[in-house]
Amino acid sequence: MATYKSIKYAFSGSEITDPTILAAPTVQSINPASLSEGALPAAIAITGTDFTPGSTVNFISATGSSIASPSVSYQSATALQATVPATVTDAGEPFDIQVQGQVAGQKDNLLSIDGNPTFTTPAGSLGTITDGTRSTYTLAAATATDPEGVAVTHAITTGSVSPGLTFNAPAGTITGTASAVPSGSVTSSFTVRATAGAQTTDRAFTITVSAPQTQAITTTGAGTFSAPFTGNITLLAIGSGGGSGSENNGGGGAGGLVLHPSYAVQQGVSYPYVVAASTSSNPRSTDTTFGPGSGTDATFITAMGGGNGGGSYDGGSGGGRSHSPGSGGSGIQTTSPAISADSRTYGFGNNGGSAGSHNYPGHPSGGGGGAGGTGGNGSGSTTAGGGGSGKDVSSTFGTTHGVSGVFAGGGGGGIHQSGSWGSGGSGGGGSRNQAGTANTGGGGGAGSTVGASGIILLKY
Repeated sequence: MATYKSIKYAFSGSEITDPTILAAPTVQSINPASLSEGALPAAIAITGTDFTPGSTVNFISATGSSIASPSVSYQSATALQATVPATVTDAGEPFDIQVQGQVAGQKDNLLSIDGNPTFTTPAGSLGTITDGTRSTYTLAAATATDPEGVAVTHAITTGSVSPGLTFNAPAGTITGTASAVPSGSVTSSFTVRATAGAQTTDRAFTITVSAPQTQAITTTGAGTFSAPFTGNITLLAIGSGGGSGSENNGGGGAGGLVLHPSYAVQQGVSYPYVVAASTSSNPRSTDTTFGPGSGTDATFITAMGGGNGGGSYDGGSGGGRSHSPGSGGSGIQTTSPAISADSRTYGFGNNGGSAGSHNYPGHPSGGGGGAGGTGGNGSGSTTAGGGGSGKDVSSTFGTTHGVSGVFAGGGGGGIHQSGSWGSGGSGGGGSRNQAGTANTGGGGGAGSTVGASGIILLKY
């Protein structure tokens, strides 16, 4: 930049007696010539000539804006010390240095600012993992970029990611399978440092791992489930149990049970369902369904209603044979061509029991089949068959629902005149004149016209 001299004249009368020429200050160099944005405010030493006490220093950006130094210290006519404020950023570099006394002097493009790495990932939570058993997770990478284009590396300086996960330095990605937590949720906190050359930026993050959660749908009828994430859920669906009708009939078969270990869902998608109510349907009770479509659609899960014990009908589990000779109904949950392959593959259902002797006085009937076992056969002429056992899913869904985590027991068979009635199978099967335990899919005992209502359990 051009420099100039200012001339001051002293007058006595009309005659010039003492001309004094003031030289404009010159700026020769600064030290340091480059500063880290994260280190501001910082002091610089300015070397030049013709500095005067009371001089001010301005930082002129590449766009022409002027930022005044908040503190200037006069050292000598050739040395000043000035503070570079935090408002001097890399966005305005390179900066000219202007020294202003009674006149001003300036040198261009002396000061550069090295910007710190900038995180592209917002601080705070990188995600909540709602299932400790899935193999992969979608978590945001904790990454940054550098304004000067310098390669950035990443490292954890405090804390750690959740157990089972790995922070991959220098990329800043997070991979792995988080270890499951026994209950509630556990949040891990950590700080990532982004480094670009000599510059660093720190940012704090968290990851939360929640224990697997179970949602129970017990209200009968239609509804929708809105998936809270994209991934797989464990699905339990049970149809309603079959009824019996009179005390001399066979026990009602339990509703079919489907235990799907990895039903795929997408976040925000609503999945229709129907929970089967207790009915007096003949020949079998009503189905519980989950998912879009119908019939044999791959995504449509059907838990079939149990067979009625009044006529030894087929169903999810078959009804017990009534007091006349013959076999009980078939459990068709695993074989029915009318339902999807997954409904069969992951389904459970068993045959109802046969009737006993047709001799006087008992004419004992068979018990209804259960999800865990066949219905008991009538014995002799006076002992009816008990309901088939239900299926224990407590290892997956705990003991809060069903009968301590057991579902779909068959109903106990009846007696024509005198003798002993069969007991209901474990998991909600009804005994004499009992409908079975609600929301278990248990078959009704002899004398009950209905079985138990169904249920849907979702674990994610």
